[in-house]
Amino acid sequence: MKKIIIFGSGDYSEVVLKIIIENKSYNLVGYIDIENKNTKNLKQLKYLGKIEQNKSLLNNSDISGIVAIGCNYIRKEVVDEVHKINNKFIWRTLKHPSVSFCDTSSVGEGSVIVTGVVINGRSKIGSHCLINTNSSLNHDNILDDFSSTGPGVNTGGNVLIGKYCYIGIGSSIKHNITIKNNTIIGAQSYVNSDCEGNSLYYGIPAKRVSDWIYGKKYL
Repeated sequence: MKKIIIFGSGDYSEVVLKIIIENKSYNLVGYIDIENKNTKNLKQLKYLGKIEQNKSLLNNSDISGIVAIGCNYIRKEVVDEVHKINNKFIWRTLKHPSVSFCDTSSVGEGSVIVTGVVINGRSKIGSHCLINTNSSLNHDNILDDFSSTGPGVNTGGNVLIGKYCYIGIGSSIKHNITIKNNTIIGAQSYVNSDCEGNSLYYGIPAKRVSDWIYGKKYL
């Protein structure tokens, strides 16, 4: 069985743990976090310490990992920190068994696709993305690296979502729309026109509300 480490121990880590267990093809080594703060989510797993305390483990070619952190920016920080130790570290891609994933689509390393998701033909999911519960991405979508959807997001065809974007819970995106890098779409919005980068959009239809600074808390 493939050996895997979970990075992070917040609430989202329990979701990732459940997917790993249900896939039945991984041997869980333990979890890495900045401190042994977990009280409920990963209590059955061994705490391995911080990233910098696990150089030997992270350089072991038999070990792989997944970042179980919901925030796009923090996922990026964790991946960058691991790559400083081993830039060839193996990141696993996880799909819940209930996911409907067309065989003409693709998904990058380190991405997680959660319960009830539908991804239709010729769509491309980047690396270290998160597609949350019951989201539906239609044909020919692109979700670039370190981006994510909240639960219940729906997109039309030919939608391009850039890097570090977050599409809020219950939002819908019309076909042929481009959302540029580092843009946040507020919950239950309807996006019917292209969105600038580094921006916050919200509403029905979604309107630009303000600039958005990379790294700002959105969850």
